[in-house]
Amino acid sequence: MESAQDGALKELLCGATAALLQLCLTLPDLNAKLHRGDMWVISQAQARLLVGGPFQRLIDVGAGDGAVTAQLAPLAREVITTETSGPMAARLRERGFPCLQTELPAAGFTHDLVTCLNVLDRTSKPLALLRRLRELLTPSGVLLVGVVVPWRPAVLQRAGLTSAPNEALPAAVREAATYEQSAAALAT
Repeated sequence: MESAQDGALKELLCGATAALLQLCLTLPDLNAKLHRGDMWVISQAQARLLVGGPFQRLIDVGAGDGAVTAQLAPLAREVITTETSGPMAARLRERGFPCLQTELPAAGFTHDLVTCLNVLDRTSKPLALLRRLRELLTPSGVLLVGVVVPWRPAVLQRAGLTSAPNEALPAAVREAATYEQSAAALAT
């Protein structure tokens, strides 16, 4: 059994290691290597209530380590993921999810469920990503986008730095101050 002192020392060492590694890795890469940073966005029951199902094909864009994908996977017969982080893509494959390591998935294949959760505000090309998400949908497909509002984008870089995206969403989205204003502007 680990003592409180041992646990505190372990946390201190982990934090110091993370600070050093962040000099040469992005936060997603670092989280993948340290097996931390699982996201909790939606449960299987919540997703089923929100989008229905069953679906034939799901693509989870920017799937991270696959914790959320695991909640969504039972809704579809076929699941594919995308991820820009090499270490996160490896974690997805370890979990059994096929992964394309790319920022913008190739058009051509369509899916009746497309998910993009907590990615839009972290990409340098949010407009291009939104266009591609629409191209990935079948005519009757469902797009599930999750984003923190109010809109405050920050593209993650090495050394814990962030930068503004290369593309800007419309002023109504950028200038919205409340949850309601942001949600309405994003939907529009």
